[in-house]
Amino acid sequence: MAEFTLDDLNELSRAIASGELTIERDNRKVTYRSMDELMTARNLVRNDLIRAGLIRDGDSRSVAASFDRY
Repeated sequence: MAEFTLDDLNELSRAIASGELTIERDNRKVTYRSMDELMTARNLVRNDLIRAGLIRDGDSRSVAASFDRY
C-alpha cells in the first residue's frame, strides 16, 4: 500500500508548474527550501505510487477527477 496518494502527487506537480514552494493541504502547510527539494519530494511520492501499482513507470503525468454533487 502506498504511503502517498495521487492527490499528493498532483499537489506537488501543481506547485512545480506554478513555481510555488509552499503547499497547503488538509490544514497542513509545507514550505520547501528550493525547487530541487520540491522536485525530489515529487519523485519520492511518484516512486511510492509506482511501487504500490497506482501509476505506471513511464507515466508522464497523473490525472485525478473531481466530482461535485449539486
